[in-house]
Amino acid sequence: MDYYDTSFLVPLFIREATTPRIEAFMTQIGTRALAISQVARIEFSSVLGRDVRMGFLQAADARDLAATFDSFVQNSFEILLPAVEDYDLARD
Repeated sequence: MDYYDTSFLVPLFIREATTPRIEAFMTQIGTRALAISQVARIEFSSVLGRDVRMGFLQAADARDLAATFDSFVQNSFEILLPAVEDYDLARD
């Protein structure tokens, strides 16, 4: 199973310098099992909120991106639920 961090997935939805490389990588992963943390969904929403506050995105566009991200996650990833120890590890 391959685990993907939010910072890896964001460029698939919000154009960044790394977007072309990440898109190319995603087309080559085949049928491997993919996973993200439930926390990634919160982190993605946080990125959208920041971009709305900074004027990079309109609120309606952020809502559309959130829906697209949720659909992508539901259809492509196993969502892992973090344990208390995972939060401690992330903090450290």
